[in-house]
Amino acid sequence: MIGRVTQAAALFAPLLLLGVLAAPSSAQAGELVIHHSFPVAGSELSLVVEGLQPNGLALVTIGSGPPSLQRAVWAQAEEIVSALDPLEAFLKVDSFGRLAVSAELESAADVGAELDMLVQDVATGAVSEILRLRVVTPTVVVSSASSFERIDLTSGSVLTPALSRAGGLDGLAVSPDGRQAYVLREQGLLEVISTAAWNATLATHRLDPASDTLAASPAAGVAFALARPGGQPFTPSGRLLFLDDDGPVGEPLLLEPMGQTVAGERSVVTPDGLTAFVAEDDLLVREIDLLGRRSPNVFTAGRGGDLAIADMALEGSRLLVTTRSLDGRAGTLTVLDLLSGRLDVQPLDIDPGRIVVLDDDLALVLPSASSAFHVVEAGLVTRRVEGAGVWLDAAAHAGAAVLLRRDDAGMVNLDRFDPLAGLSTFVEGLPPADRVVTGGFSLAVLLGDPTGQVWLVNLDSGDTRRIMDVLADPTAPFDLLPQ
Repeated sequence: MIGRVTQAAALFAPLLLLGVLAAPSSAQAGELVIHHSFPVAGSELSLVVEGLQPNGLALVTIGSGPPSLQRAVWAQAEEIVSALDPLEAFLKVDSFGRLAVSAELESAADVGAELDMLVQDVATGAVSEILRLRVVTPTVVVSSASSFERIDLTSGSVLTPALSRAGGLDGLAVSPDGRQAYVLREQGLLEVISTAAWNATLATHRLDPASDTLAASPAAGVAFALARPGGQPFTPSGRLLFLDDDGPVGEPLLLEPMGQTVAGERSVVTPDGLTAFVAEDDLLVREIDLLGRRSPNVFTAGRGGDLAIADMALEGSRLLVTTRSLDGRAGTLTVLDLLSGRLDVQPLDIDPGRIVVLDDDLALVLPSASSAFHVVEAGLVTRRVEGAGVWLDAAAHAGAAVLLRRDDAGMVNLDRFDPLAGLSTFVEGLPPADRVVTGGFSLAVLLGDPTGQVWLVNLDSGDTRRIMDVLADPTAPFDLLPQ
């Protein structure tokens, strides 16, 4: 069993600020606009203000904010007016009328911090709207007997309050400013809650009762829900329900049936939140234009003899789709180049399971149950890596991967795979877990222990300890925030 969302570089994908800096200004005359990347601990927070007087000065006022960002403002300031509360500093504007500030949110004090920022153009007196962000903690949400427990992937601590079990849990997402979370419950109930409290419901929306998938991206927030009616032998058509931060928008999009099991991800959203891909029955992959709320393209993944899609993931500017064949035979990797539209189908010599993306040009295709996995580099299958035993799961960490492996003696080990150094064993004799989850810090959470115990591994030292007071359903899926 895997998680509902792919552990990939997209977990920490920032807003593509290069385009913001290079493109013509979108601010109206005299209007100051603040662009921001997704505020997640362990990643870079980038802010760009446009509409300022070229080569002038801007007064930046931060009433509260993550300490790492405050230090970045101090380092860049032409003059500090007040270093206390609030922080006020004059910063230099570039020749395009833009001001850029960025900071790595690597301090423990950044976790959960709120940003309250205002910018004023000294030359014109124009003032921006107040920018309010909350730094999101990378979190894994697991199912226990009494609740859905939230585990902080930066520290391994159990966060309070837990999410209520009432209504179940079919999906989680978070808004681009980090201030709201979206909880998809059974029968299509969508709850909007505050990430400052987690038990404060701000709004509720009733979606199609068959909704069971929630899709989002860090840059654009919640994007859509998938409604997948059941039925045999003929599964009814599915529907895609467009969403934004205020709830359902526009008319639903009719899809092909989605009754076939997809072991991995049924949908993926590009980091900019403009495009999505959905896996339908009969090897169909549908492209979704999220801005135009339409489907411009459908293509067939795999090759003759393949039966169903196994997983989908984004590797930089490429969509990777694995498909499975009959009776555990070798499957196929289909690669769609999002820039050129070129489709490439490559044979695998394993029955594929999960796709784990390590960076924009590197991914692993894990087997469903065997001793070998494939390395995919820039969209090409380049290597087959053998291990002793069976690969259970893997997760990305610092441009490499950590992999759970059960050896021939039944012992569970944690291995590392580095594209240059290759494969090596990191920790031996772990508890009988079968899933590994990582965040932006040097910790991994192990799930799937038949006893329900949840384990934490330090990826620097290899030290392993139990996360106390949590007993998780070993067969239930988990959720990651942010998606």
